[in-house]
Amino acid sequence: MRKLLTLGGLLLATLSASAQWNSDSTVFRVTDLQSTRPENVKTLQLAGGKTLVTWSQQTESDYSSPRNLFMQLIDKDGVRQLGYNGKQVNKYDLYSYSTPYNIVTDSVGNAIIAYLDCRTDTSKTGAFYRPYFYKVDPTGQQLWGKDGVAADVADSLRCGDLDLVNCNGDIYALFSRPRTATAVYDDVSVVEKLNADGTDAFSEPIVIDGSGTNIFPTPDGFIAVYLSNEHPYAQRYNGTTGQPV
Repeated sequence: MRKLLTLGGLLLATLSASAQWNSDSTVFRVTDLQSTRPENVKTLQLAGGKTLVTWSQQTESDYSSPRNLFMQLIDKDGVRQLGYNGKQVNKYDLYSYSTPYNIVTDSVGNAIIAYLDCRTDTSKTGAFYRPYFYKVDPTGQQLWGKDGVAADVADSLRCGDLDLVNCNGDIYALFSRPRTATAVYDDVSVVEKLNADGTDAFSEPIVIDGSGTNIFPTPDGFIAVYLSNEHPYAQRYNGTTGQPV
């Protein structure tokens, strides 16, 4: 329904809110942004019936051009909240390759996004992957800034196996990294508990001598299960101090 209003001699046209969903699946788009090779689409339910959609893509035709992370918010009626093209999550257009990444909701309904980015590798070889964290509220605002918050790990270490876990309302980031800068194929697992500002709540990240780590909540922290020397192990940790129990 269209209404005409006058305000100070100006003629204003208003449109009542209407649903944008379309039964033709070839018509509705999350983004109109032209892209090559969009990949890794993930979705997350936020407050007010909104859906956060994230994906990685190249915006240039050159195969070697940077791949960046984008997001779109869709309300319960299917209306795109971040414009027709969505919004780029990470700032960096150069030496940036956002893969892999993960998303999870926190205890108050914000989205936490973590992804590996080689923005610190000025040689553009993709040698250095470091986790970065973003917090996005249900309106699409990036609460931890346009640069995000970097994980507590050296730039020169190539990280991998990035994951996020919500344990009793606390957000934990898990990733692997080489034991040392020269031990390329000898990985350890790292666990960071994210503060409200994205920094690590522990005095130092938890370093686990193993790989393939998963964590499960306990009343006072979490249990980490991991592989080491071709055997599975489990260790319980205090969620306040990060110390093993």
